[in-house]
Amino acid sequence: MAAAGTMLRWPHERLFYRGRWTDGLDPFIDASSREREALLRFEDEMLRWALHRGRDGRRAFAMPLRYSTADVRVRRLDQISMAQYLREEGWHDDRLRWLVDYACRDDYGSTGAQVSAWAGIHYYACRFYDYRIEEAYPAHTLTWPEGNGHLVTQLANRLGKNEIKRQALVARLAEERSQVRLGYIDLATGEKRQLTARAVVYAGKLHTAPYAIADLPDAQAKVMAAIEYSPWLVAAIFLKESLTAQQTTWDNVLYDSPSLGYVVADHQQGSGRVLMYYWPFVDQLADARNALLAQDHSFWTEQIVADLRRVHPELDDLVERVDLYRWGHGMMRPSPGSLWEPMAGWRQQPMERIFFASCDATGLPLCEEAMFSGILAAEQAMDRLGVAYSSSLGGLADA
Repeated sequence: MAAAGTMLRWPHERLFYRGRWTDGLDPFIDASSREREALLRFEDEMLRWALHRGRDGRRAFAMPLRYSTADVRVRRLDQISMAQYLREEGWHDDRLRWLVDYACRDDYGSTGAQVSAWAGIHYYACRFYDYRIEEAYPAHTLTWPEGNGHLVTQLANRLGKNEIKRQALVARLAEERSQVRLGYIDLATGEKRQLTARAVVYAGKLHTAPYAIADLPDAQAKVMAAIEYSPWLVAAIFLKESLTAQQTTWDNVLYDSPSLGYVVADHQQGSGRVLMYYWPFVDQLADARNALLAQDHSFWTEQIVADLRRVHPELDDLVERVDLYRWGHGMMRPSPGSLWEPMAGWRQQPMERIFFASCDATGLPLCEEAMFSGILAAEQAMDRLGVAYSSSLGGLADA
């Protein structure tokens, strides 16, 4: 897709609130000036945090988070929940709490009561942007019909087919004197195979590392095994024709839904026939994970269609196919204490020849964190191998 085609076109987003669609994610659309004051005070406070710098000169909330200030006055926010922070600041409005919960569910698959205040504020403050200056300083969103799959494809094309082995299930990694021995199952044939490498970047979900890596330090294995993950259900809904109720936007949110609503995957093409529906399960994670696996396709399809039928009564006649994607361990949950406690460093602590990547290693389930972690792991591996390179991190590796 040409560069111009990747810029998100209008309309961007809307909210179904009290029986009607409203532009933007603004449940304060019918609020009194006094009620809206709570939102304005919250936005002012988030802007203050975006501009705040600690005693070490670093931004309070940076992305990647590793570049954030080490100021204890800021990091103490990791010890309380975002919900507690709102209460302490005197913000009790239900609509404001919904906005914060939506933000936390969107980025972290969790509610404000389940994530640390540091993580919750980071959502607003790390981007260094305030929508109230949008007209003077417009910001653009990049999007592709296949989402981040577009980036994965581009990276894979750079490597070439011979450099990627698919349908290979890694079962064990063991460090030896000068190499890593890797055992895997070829899923195409069922055969067990081995290979060796001078260094390995482990980019899988970290809760799997204690099962796959031999001689992982006990403290490191304990930290990785204790990571909490929110399960997600993602559905691709294919329609015979576009929805007719009202012009859809790219992002379509329902105020009173357990889901995040849906994104129109082919919004850029003006079609509106492919809807991507996102549902994070925020409570009773183990039970939710089991139910996600146990219930069949028809059960979950009916749950999804019932949720959307309230705003699109014609949906039953339009659905052509629904593809479900069940992510039992979709997102690491940045619960209070998980980001900056002393033991958190074990998530990204390399072994002699095995280096840990993915957003699990840094602690926030964000694409930017995953990219940073992957680059850092690659550079650590090159350091170990004595390979000369020019760092892509601009000093962040030592932050």
